[in-house]
Amino acid sequence: MTAVRVRVVEGRQVATGTGLHGAGTELEIDDRLLLRRWVAWGWVVPVEGDEVPTRRPGPAARHHRANVRARIREELATDHTRSDRAVATVVGCDHKTVGAVRSQMHDRGELPHPSGP
Repeated sequence: MTAVRVRVVEGRQVATGTGLHGAGTELEIDDRLLLRRWVAWGWVVPVEGDEVPTRRPGPAARHHRANVRARIREELATDHTRSDRAVATVVGCDHKTVGAVRSQMHDRGELPHPSGP
C-alpha cells in the first residue's frame, strides 16, 4: 500500500512512532488498518487528492467458518500435541473452536486420544 497523506482534525492529537501530532499536522500513513480507524473515529481526514482505501469484502460467514475449521484440522494433523490456544493463535480463531474441532477429530479417529495421567 502506498502512503496516504492525512491531516489531524482540529481538537485532536494522534500518536505515532515519531511522537504526538496536533491539529493541522499532515502525516503520511501507510498502515491501512490504522488509517481506516483514525478516519472512522474522526481523528484525521485525507488531504485533498488522497483517498482512504476501503475494506475489501470478505467471504460469506459460512465459508469463513469452514475455512477456519479446515485450517485447524491441517494444523492439528501436522502436530496434535500443541495446545488449543497455540493452534488458535496460529489460525486466528478462538481456542474453544480448536477444542471442538479436536474433539470431532478424536471421535472420527483422525487423531489419537490423549493418554490420561
